Amino acid sequence: MITRFVPGHDARLNSTVPLGHQEGIEISFYFSNEMNCTSVTERITITSKTEDATAASILKRSVKCANVPRQVELDVPGNIPSIWKFSATLTGVGHGVHAITVKDVPMETGTKSTRSTDKFLFRTGAQDNPIAFPRSANYSSSLLQRRDNGTLFISHKAAGADYWRYTLDWTNYNLDSPPRRIPNLFALGSFNGFGADSGVFNTFRLDKDGWWKYDLISEWPGQLQLNQWGINPDGLPDQTAVFGDIDNDQILDRTPPPTLRLSSFDLKDAPAMPYLAYRLSVNDGTLAYTIKPTGNMWFQIVVFVVSTVAPVLTGLLAVWGFMGAFYSVEFNKVGVRVKGMGALVPAFIGKRGKQKSRALIPGSAAASRLSPVPGAVGAAGAAADRRTILIATMEYDIEDWAIKIKIGGLGVMAQLMGKNLGHQDLIWVVPCVGGVEYPEAERAEPMSVTILGSTYEVEVQYHILRSITYVLLDAPVFRKQTKTDPYPARMDDLESAVYYHLEQCIALAITRFPIDLYHINDYHGAAAPLYMLPDCYRPVCQTTHQYL
Repeated sequence: MITRFVPGHDARLNSTVPLGHQEGIEISFYFSNEMNCTSVTERITITSKTEDATAASILKRSVKCANVPRQVELDVPGNIPSIWKFSATLTGVGHGVHAITVKDVPMETGTKSTRSTDKFLFRTGAQDNPIAFPRSANYSSSLLQRRDNGTLFISHKAAGADYWRYTLDWTNYNLDSPPRRIPNLFALGSFNGFGADSGVFNTFRLDKDGWWKYDLISEWPGQLQLNQWGINPDGLPDQTAVFGDIDNDQILDRTPPPTLRLSSFDLKDAPAMPYLAYRLSVNDGTLAYTIKPTGNMWFQIVVFVVSTVAPVLTGLLAVWGFMGAFYSVEFNKVGVRVKGMGALVPAFIGKRGKQKSRALIPGSAAASRLSPVPGAVGAAGAAADRRTILIATMEYDIEDWAIKIKIGGLGVMAQLMGKNLGHQDLIWVVPCVGGVEYPEAERAEPMSVTILGSTYEVEVQYHILRSITYVLLDAPVFRKQTKTDPYPARMDDLESAVYYHLEQCIALAITRFPIDLYHINDYHGAAAPLYMLPDCYRPVCQTTHQYL
């Protein structure tokens, strides 16, 4: 029987001649018995699959047969020792695959033969021939060529191939992407239920160095297998190309789908400190893989702390910056913030905050400069840039106290007068209503009014806001009204008569302040000038806001 073949069954030989040329190859057969040299030569047939369709043959004059020394120690226990050797030179060996068939060779004595047909292969070609060197020559950058006239042709280097195929709809071609033999690569394992947990990222990335890489952080120990297509639309892992390492040689093995053995490899130990994960790297050409620890737990701790603290700090910084750039918060129990350009003047240059009002207070220096005028003519003749006007309404707006009594058109007009008559000194007589808390203001001399022969006392307070002097009248009869109902019922009864003696208070206020004009805003103040006759006269005007 044949015990050995040189250069070896399915040997891959690097050709010494270019494609399209032939060369000579030395071959040898070793037998366990002495054989007939002529019979061996005649029983050998050679079949060649080459690019130029040439077939190799034995050079007759190169045939040599001889006995070989018996080996004392065999390389494999139980192996049959070689006794006799046949050697020859093959000529016309071109790039491709060559098959040598040895059929039923008889012994030298003629009593026995091998009684078998043995077939041996060897491949010759250049390093870029994928038939001869499939592991290294599995990608070509010169396969598709263009002629001068613009037509395309295939220039393959796979001498010895029986067939070849191509496709035009494989994928979108991109010259910038690294070449690949595997279209995709996904990690399936215990960390994602072998693909059942689709929310876990498990896609390898192909770097320009030709290695597929994936960083895995999980619980240890665990199992892992690689899949070329991942999960099918039916929700099950694809079985077309599944890779593992069955023999633990650091090279991925592809097992057929029907196999019962799980194609995977184990990750038994967690990465050593301070690493957090493993980086799996797979060579796109050879399917060799490496598993190396990666990541740094100290960096992760810093990121976690910064992610926890940063939102709080940046939020506080944003609030502080916004407040400093756009507004300042002041809590005032009483008073309003100064508006306009005066609010921008520093405190040591201009007066901010509580500024002295230009409103007139009885007994003040400003009020004393204006002596009462006995008649309307005298009042009109008093030349002054600013006028003092007195109004009296049941609807009003005290801005700094946030008190607003407004149910109709008079309330709107009163609010507009208070905001737009800053160039005049305004005396505003208002009654206090029930259900509203009025801050403590400057108390003044009470007013005494006579109703049906009885004298009643009304409490008076002054409150100053900018150029407005509020005269607040406080009495039980006023407090019966509310913020939403400041007017008494329009009834011809004693209670209404008592309430509308408010006009006596208006008349007393007119005598207390050196006014230039009394502005009658509604019917509840129309009779006030009558209470001043015949001792006092003041110019008056009346505005009718609505009438039926």
